[in-house]
Amino acid sequence: MGGITILNQAFPPPSPNRKNAVLALLSGLFIGSFLLFFQPFAIDRVSYTYPTLSLLGYGLITTLTLLVFLCLLPWLLPQLFLPTSWRLKHQLLFYFIILFVIALGNGLYTNAIFDLRFSWPNTWQMLWHTYSIGIILTALLLLYDYRSWPVNNTLSHPPTIANPGKKWQITTDLKETTFELHEADFMFATAEGNYVDLFSITDQGDLSKTTHRLTLASLEQQLATDFLRRCHRSYLINLRQVDDWVGNTQGLRLRLKNYQDPIPVSRKYAAEIRAWLVNHPRK
Repeated sequence: MGGITILNQAFPPPSPNRKNAVLALLSGLFIGSFLLFFQPFAIDRVSYTYPTLSLLGYGLITTLTLLVFLCLLPWLLPQLFLPTSWRLKHQLLFYFIILFVIALGNGLYTNAIFDLRFSWPNTWQMLWHTYSIGIILTALLLLYDYRSWPVNNTLSHPPTIANPGKKWQITTDLKETTFELHEADFMFATAEGNYVDLFSITDQGDLSKTTHRLTLASLEQQLATDFLRRCHRSYLINLRQVDDWVGNTQGLRLRLKNYQDPIPVSRKYAAEIRAWLVNHPRK
């Protein structure tokens, strides 16, 4: 049961960012350098026309494959790599598939440089060689991903809401004019020039809009709390009202309870908004 629990732990999903691009490059260099300097699997007995370039070619295959799986696929199919559902078991299976694709690429590459025909014995041998070295790289990548994850694997634990029903008295730009903002009802606010539109849920469950003369920056400063945050230059949102989201750190879209249109999250705020949402999952 302990092993199953570990496999079901939350884990950071692949994301199309610079970190993964650099990891793909470094992984390819690691594989190429490892083959070149240590020459495992009796590589020194094989006659290559261009030994250095030929061995570094295996590293290039690793880099290209990782770029596709770690960057291109999460960008094309973000719904498959949601932080709310990604687990360690998914990451392990993901890396297993990556190693399999790298092995096939290595096999085709070997056949090409030696002008060989396809054979199952050679294919199984290439799979064995790739997984023997790849397991080291996989362990390093898993450790790096886990240590760099901005949350503490708390996806399965509901958030503890402090001070439920808290209210704020907001000062507007009009002289001696204030209004009350109720945490439990507030959904989001949008900037309209020198005015802010506030959207809230009424006791009857309807969406209510009110307009006040103040800037979004002023509203953000007066609220100054963990879950009422700016997510875009024109939006301030109650993160406790988020029902679901799609995207990654390059850009998110949030869906709120009782509101159909998605709320955009700009790149500037995407990483911290995503981290908060993962660390404070909905019940």
